[in-house]
Amino acid sequence: MFQNDNAWQFNANVAPGNTGQQPGTAQWYSFVNYLFWEFTPEWQGAVRLEYFRDNNGYIVSAPLRNESQLGNPGYWTGGFAGNFWELTFGLNWYPTHNLMFRPELRYDWFTPNNDAVPLPYGKPLGQGIDAGGDQYGQFFAGCDVVWQF
Repeated sequence: MFQNDNAWQFNANVAPGNTGQQPGTAQWYSFVNYLFWEFTPEWQGAVRLEYFRDNNGYIVSAPLRNESQLGNPGYWTGGFAGNFWELTFGLNWYPTHNLMFRPELRYDWFTPNNDAVPLPYGKPLGQGIDAGGDQYGQFFAGCDVVWQF
């Protein structure tokens, strides 16, 4: 499966993020690929690769970590202009026709527009002093339960 999203925000009061972009217009877009394998009716594997581009740092921010640090030296209220990548491996289990368990392993990484852009990953809540995070990527595992009724 393939998915594409494109968006523009006019009167956003941002500098152009790429050649030909109108001043004051924020732009972001994404491309997502999904691949599913059905092992049995109860078990399904999944892989997702996503590319997300925030030209101007207008959409992606870290308000809980950064903006909640008001008053700390160098706290960062801006967004993260650049390319975001995400790779997820999951295994879906359907014990009944309306219940699904979805554990996953995921890795996210970021390539900034330039070296002046802070990094979005690292430094947990309460440790957001300086300008954003201190890492280009993050790895995590998760699980959710979906009940359809």
